[in-house]
Amino acid sequence: MTAAKESADTLRVIKDKIDIAEVTSEFGLVIDTHDWDRLKTILAAKVVIDYSLLHGKDPVRTDPQGVVDMWAHVLEALKSTQHLIAGHLVTVDGDTAKCVTNLVAEHYLPNESGSPNWTLGGRYAFGLVRTDGTWLISEVVLIPTWSTGNRTIMQLAGSRNSTK
Repeated sequence: MTAAKESADTLRVIKDKIDIAEVTSEFGLVIDTHDWDRLKTILAAKVVIDYSLLHGKDPVRTDPQGVVDMWAHVLEALKSTQHLIAGHLVTVDGDTAKCVTNLVAEHYLPNESGSPNWTLGGRYAFGLVRTDGTWLISEVVLIPTWSTGNRTIMQLAGSRNSTK
């Protein structure tokens, strides 16, 4: 391998890692700002959402609109959320990649049944695919390791929005 090719390959890997860190960070931001149209553009045509370690339900295989349909009604009923995604560890293999991050997700909903906060800590394990030169999220696995506060605010939010 020539020095020029090695240098180009190194730059490609660095760019891929930066692009992957950016899209996985943006994932949290667009959820918090309810930018559902933007969320659809950073997800692959087929995406797996696996929160089974949190709630015991099977992973969901869907498309970007299915993700929005699944999350928007609950998250829009909360007063606010903040998903802090950091510490990206990226592994690239051709046109696929894995990215493991730390996560602290704050959920806030004033209510009559307890604390207005539910905080969840853990990790996200993202799967990504390169599509037309752009990294898209194809898998989101939530790995919860701790939580504090009133987890029932998520059910309250879902029921509030479903009765509108």
